[in-house]
Amino acid sequence: MKRRDILVLLGSSVFLIVAWVAFSIIHQLVSSTINESVNQSISPIEPNFDISVINSLKTRIKIAPDFATFNSTAAATPTPIPVPTIPVASPSAIPSLSLFAPSPTATPGGATH
Repeated sequence: MKRRDILVLLGSSVFLIVAWVAFSIIHQLVSSTINESVNQSISPIEPNFDISVINSLKTRIKIAPDFATFNSTAAATPTPIPVPTIPVASPSAIPSLSLFAPSPTATPGGATH
């Protein structure tokens, strides 16, 4: 390649990178990632409060709960759940399987047992 070809490639690459960065910045400035309901929720409130309402709230009668009149015996008692029983067969009712019976083994003397 000639020196002139390299300069054309380098110049066009720099132009593309600068254009890409510029369009990315413009896109970020124009588009918002916060939806309208959240944007309305985070807007600052007016610092002008009605003092007469605050004073009337301070003069409200405070009511304390009376826990002594609570009747704890009126609460529902849980009913017990019956536990199922599993019948167990006697060992004589279970048939014996010959597959699990011990097989005769040979001893070094040639006898089996």
